[in-house]
Amino acid sequence: MTDAVNPRTVRSRRDFLRYTALVGAAFAVAPALVACGSDDDEDAGAGGPIRIGTSVLDPDANPLKSLGHSANYLAFDALTRMNPSTLKIEPGLATSWTRLSETEMEFKLREGVKFSDGTPLTAKDVKFSYDITKKEGLALASLIANVSSVDVVDDLTVRIRTSKPDAILEKRTALLFIVPEKAYTAAGTEAFGLAPVGSGQYRITKVVPNSQITLEAAEDPWEGKPANSRVEYMQYSDQSAFLAAMQSGQLDIGHNLPVQALKNLGSDMKVEVVSTGSPLAVQFDTKIAPFNNPEVRRALNLAIDVESIVSAVMNGAGEPLPGQLTAKGCFGHNPDLKAIPFDLQQAKDILAREGVKPFSTEIAGLPVNKPLMEAISGQLGAIGITVKVTVLDFAVWVDGFNNGSKWPLFVKGMNYSPLFDAELSYRYPTAGAEGRKGWVDAHYDQLLEKSRNEMDSAAREKILQEMGAHLHKELPFIFLFGQQWVVASTSDVSGYDPSTGFWVDASTVTKS
Repeated sequence: MTDAVNPRTVRSRRDFLRYTALVGAAFAVAPALVACGSDDDEDAGAGGPIRIGTSVLDPDANPLKSLGHSANYLAFDALTRMNPSTLKIEPGLATSWTRLSETEMEFKLREGVKFSDGTPLTAKDVKFSYDITKKEGLALASLIANVSSVDVVDDLTVRIRTSKPDAILEKRTALLFIVPEKAYTAAGTEAFGLAPVGSGQYRITKVVPNSQITLEAAEDPWEGKPANSRVEYMQYSDQSAFLAAMQSGQLDIGHNLPVQALKNLGSDMKVEVVSTGSPLAVQFDTKIAPFNNPEVRRALNLAIDVESIVSAVMNGAGEPLPGQLTAKGCFGHNPDLKAIPFDLQQAKDILAREGVKPFSTEIAGLPVNKPLMEAISGQLGAIGITVKVTVLDFAVWVDGFNNGSKWPLFVKGMNYSPLFDAELSYRYPTAGAEGRKGWVDAHYDQLLEKSRNEMDSAAREKILQEMGAHLHKELPFIFLFGQQWVVASTSDVSGYDPSTGFWVDASTVTKS
């Protein structure tokens, strides 16, 4: 492998992450923030700072505590990067990598890279970033659970060893950002997120937890200067306030706007719908009756008219799932599986055959999913199921996502972005040690482990396709749709590529 000629180009279509998994796992929102002009706007470039509104903003800016907000991609770097248009891995901080054995890879680091505090980035920082993630059980700990050691060979060489063969180790390294050992150790995990130090094109200068992140162009970034000198991300919990801020010109870019934007924003703005690589589904608590019966789970799937929900609730912003969590273009997608049809009569017949009488249950999810949950509740009422809709605070929802839901029905997203590999989505259903508890299936867990250790690409793809077929048969979810986000930009913005989906590459954006 050699250095990429233009490293920034690999951050093209959907080379983003959230996979907050949590990113994409659904969309958090905090107190509404009204964007106001800064006193030093004149210092932010000819058109002032680039102001971006979003409904997804992490509590702080520690890239090891979450799975990748937009600000992380601008301020930090990982060893490798995924190019989803080619499904190939490309250089990041590592210019080359060599597989020494099925359980060991060596990465050569880029020379001359410095953190924003002037400290040189070395192999010791790489080792530290992986070690602290595993030690403290941070966001990516489950994805690098197979990593047994990270060894420093010299300042620009690091070796990563795994306990078992890992077919996509060089892809996993695209997910974990590298932080400086010295600054991180001095601050600690919590404080580092409020004054982070990274190696990206920008440095983070202001963090207001759950509200705002401000970045300014770094002095001498290894990728070169960005197109603008300051970017401000602002989070909105109130969808109406978010839309109003976009309409009034307080924002230059709106990211994950409410679907009403498709109808309400004026012709002077560019409004688009972009794919995110995040399937949305309702997970059953299969430990309780009647959801411990796969036939009952099938009946509920048949009772949901996903196409009408996408049309009426989402204003068309969604693609019904094809009977599985992955879509075409994701490695491991099973082309033989079809979407579960809407068939109310068949759903009623199944419940009657299984002896299930009308009953009450509860569905829980984030505020942004309230209209969706209300629609599901209404449709399930047609087969005699009364569904209470419960809206969760973000912290409560995250706990349910990570540690197992307390609700019979739980709305969640399960990203396969940015790697576009089915394993990323397929790790979520399991009740195993690395999973999100709720569905116990030994055969599925065996397939998951087998897929992780299979080094032959064709054989691994077949295993992932078998996993998709098993999910289609057992139905631990109500399959809904692949999430699509509404994004918009004002007429004076140029250089904005919305196809990156979950994250905004603001480094190319300018405004007049």
